[in-house]
Amino acid sequence: AVFMGDHFFIWGGAAFFSKKGLVLGELNLESKSERSFFSIGLGYKYDLSMRQKLLIRGGGIYLGYKERVLNSEISGSKLGIKLEADVLSYFYESVFFVLKLGYVIGDDSVDTDSGTYQVKLSGMTAGIGFGFSF
Repeated sequence: AVFMGDHFFIWGGAAFFSKKGLVLGELNLESKSERSFFSIGLGYKYDLSMRQKLLIRGGGIYLGYKERVLNSEISGSKLGIKLEADVLSYFYESVFFVLKLGYVIGDDSVDTDSGTYQVKLSGMTAGIGFGFSF
């Protein structure tokens, strides 16, 4: 994040996920799903106390996807909205623990020869972690 003053900031992020599995049914076909996310937006920092901060962020997100089963592949991308809130608890001056909760909006549908395929990209996000501020 890049702060513009004491409270407002610009943020950005990226994430990549890949998972292999079996399609349920009698054939037990192997499948693979890949997702990529790129986001950017604006945020606001609110000081809850000397050691706790609340970060509220909103912005745009690029949602890329690719799914494969046998020789069939469905891929595409969608622009969506990302909303998040983080609570940072500082242990030391620059080391913190973070609780994160958010929501992404951006489902898609793809028309194929066998019908319309719904791609679920929206949903809740949550996380915990440690961080360092410079």
